[in-house]
This record gives sequence, structure tokens and C-alpha cells, in this order.
Amino acid sequence: MKNSFRTALLLLLCYGGQTFGQDALDGYVELGLKNNQEYIREQLRTQRSAQELKEARSFYLPDISAGSQYLISGGGRTIGFPAGDMLNPVHTALNSLSGSDIFPTDVENEKVQLLPNDFHDTRIRLIQPLLNTSIYYGYKARSAQVSMQEAKEQAFRNSLVYRIKKAYYEHASLVEQRQILSNVRPVLVEQVDLNRKLVKNGMATADAVYNAEVELHKLDAQIARVKKGVNTSRIFFNILLNRNLEETVEVDLSSAPMIANNASLDASQELALDRRAEITQVEEGIRATEYQVKKDKTYLVPELSLMADAGYQGFGYKFDSDQDYYTVAFSLTIPIFQGGRNKAKIKKSVLAKEELESELIDLRNKIRLEVAQAHYELEEAMEIHQARMAEMTSAKENFKIISMRYREDQVLPVAYNESRANLTNAELQESVARYGIKIAEANFRRAVKAQ
Repeated sequence: MKNSFRTALLLLLCYGGQTFGQDALDGYVELGLKNNQEYIREQLRTQRSAQELKEARSFYLPDISAGSQYLISGGGRTIGFPAGDMLNPVHTALNSLSGSDIFPTDVENEKVQLLPNDFHDTRIRLIQPLLNTSIYYGYKARSAQVSMQEAKEQAFRNSLVYRIKKAYYEHASLVEQRQILSNVRPVLVEQVDLNRKLVKNGMATADAVYNAEVELHKLDAQIARVKKGVNTSRIFFNILLNRNLEETVEVDLSSAPMIANNASLDASQELALDRRAEITQVEEGIRATEYQVKKDKTYLVPELSLMADAGYQGFGYKFDSDQDYYTVAFSLTIPIFQGGRNKAKIKKSVLAKEELESELIDLRNKIRLEVAQAHYELEEAMEIHQARMAEMTSAKENFKIISMRYREDQVLPVAYNESRANLTNAELQESVARYGIKIAEANFRRAVKAQ
């Protein structure tokens, strides 16, 4: 039952908010995800982390290398070899017995240089770890770190999508406000011209012209402020998309259908806890520290590796059957005493894991708070818009009546200007409230991660 409710909520979030200008906005979101430099850097960090995982995996495989060493030497220590002392007496006796001198009796003692000269060692070496817990748990920890970075990238993506939508709606709201004010300006210009004619014909005093001009100048000041907001919001939006700052933003000013927020707060919070990448990020960090703890606890497990050499070694740079050789060696390392360093490392890893577990508890509460705030902000935005709609409807009816009476010369220009200003402000407030719903909805989707 709980899962089906979450599914219904997810469908509401995914499909219930398809609104005006969605195609254009989706295009901008895709462009931002493609061009935003902050997001590109996060993607590069993820790719780099994946390469580090490949590097960690490579330690399972043998390390094969080829090497050659050729030695030319002279001088240094020597060792005496008494060849003459041993052979000359023997050769003399043999010559006497044979009555000949075929055996040399002047053999000299030799001095052999200890440093080999004209000597080479050319080989292929293979090193293969056979038992190494550091490699195993190091790979597992690195795998968790890759997942952690992927979750971090997703969290940034979720935030960036919201920032793009928020900037788009803020810009669209300002564009609509500029249009509302621009539509009012011809009315005020016409009122100034009419009052001037009335004054010229002696049907009104000069203060009527001045009052109309004051209203026109006030409107021009409003238009200037909104124009500045349009330009700065356009620049900020283009910065998010990493494109020309002066490029025009296409906005759809057609009426936006309102959404219905029927999702319960509890269900929204549970869905957010299931989907938010920040949760995954910390959970993967905990998993990485767990592997680090296991790695540190296996410090008493010996490390065993194999090293094998095959090649040629001898005097003169030649390769023949007289010089070929091979060696196979096994290396075993067992730690005996390291001054308590390993126990300190275990404790440090355990503390890091406990720190992340505490962070996860706080993060869950923080996400619940974010969802609650976004939920209530969306409710508030919809209620405010309903009030602004009612205000605008009343202002329109009031202005319709005042305009009829003004044309019949039954109300003063001051009352007409006040009614007109009230209608303009009501239209502006309704526009702000309508786009406020879209911003609140985008924030709610960010909080629940239902982009």
C-alpha cells in the first residue's frame, strides 16, 4: 500500500506539472546540462573517479616488464689468483719426466677484477601478487567512492535543473510585468493629451494635466525598474546556460494552468529519502569507510607475491644457450611490530565511519525539513495566487465602473487614476503570484527529486 502511494505521488510529480512553455524550458534545461561549466566539472570528476577504479583493478593483474643492463667497468677491488705458483712447479716436473719443454714454466699469477666488465643482464620480469588484502579492500573502497561521486553529480544536476527553472520563471515574470506596464502607458499618454485639450478649451484647470503627467512619470519609473530586472535576469539565465549574455530568452506568456498539490507531506518526505542523491552519496561514503576498516583490520594477514625473471646474463652482449637463465622467487611479508600504528589506523577509520553515520542522520532530518518547507511554500503560493486572482477580478470590475463614470464626468481624475493604478498593481501582483507557483513547484520537485 505504501509503495503504491509513492508510485501515485511520483506519477503526479512527473506528469502533473506539464505546463505552458514546457518545450522551451525543457530545451533550456538540456542546454544548461550540456554547457554549464560547474556541471561539466562534476562530470569530469566522475570520469576521473572511474579511471581511478580501473587503476585499482589493475593491481590484481601481473606486472610484466622488460629490462636490460650492460656494464662496462675498470679498476676497483681485485682478488689474487696464484696460477703461476700452482702450475709452474707442476710444469717443470712434467718437462723433466718427458724430457721436453712443452709445458710453460713462466705462468704468471693473476689479479681478477671484482667488477664485471663487458657484462649484460637482459630479462623479462613478472611480479604477481598472490595474497594481498590491501588490494582487495582498496578496490572495494574505490568502487564505493565512484558511486559516491556519481551520487554527488546527480545531486548537483538536480540542483542545477531547479536553478535553471527558477531563473527562467523569474525572467518570464519580469517580461510579463514589463508588458503589463507597457500596455498601460498608451492609456496614460492619451489621458495627458485629453487633459491638455480640456485645459486649452477651458474645460479643466492646469492641475489636471500635471496630475496626469505625474502618473505617467511614475509609470515610466516602474517600467525602467522592471526593464533593469529583465536585463539582469536574462544575463543570469544565460550565465547558467554558459552562452552569450545578450542572447534573447524565449518565454511563453500564455496563461499557465495551475497544478493541484494532492501529495501528502509524509509521502513526499519518504519519497525524497528514497530518491535524493545526497543520501546515496553519504551511504556510499559509509560503505567506503567500512571497507577501509576491514582493510586496516587485516594487517596481520601476510602479503605473498611471486617474482619471476627469464633472460640472458653473461660477458659480451650475446644471446645464446650459454647465457640464458630464469629465476622464480616468492616474497612473504609478515608485520611483527609497528609501534601501534595499525591499531591507530583502525580507530581512525572507525571514527570516520561513525562521523558519516551521524551526518546521515542529520541529512535525513535536513531533507525532511526541506521537503516540508517546499510543501508549505507551494501551498502558500497557490493560496496567494487565489487571493491575487480575486483581487485582480475586483480591481477590473471597479475600474470598469469608474471608467464609465469618468467618461460621464461623474468622478474626478484622481479617483480614475487611483482605480487604474489599483488594477495595474493587481495585475502585476497576480503575475508575480502565478510565477511564484511555478518557482515553488520547481523547488518542491527539487526537494523530492522528481525533475
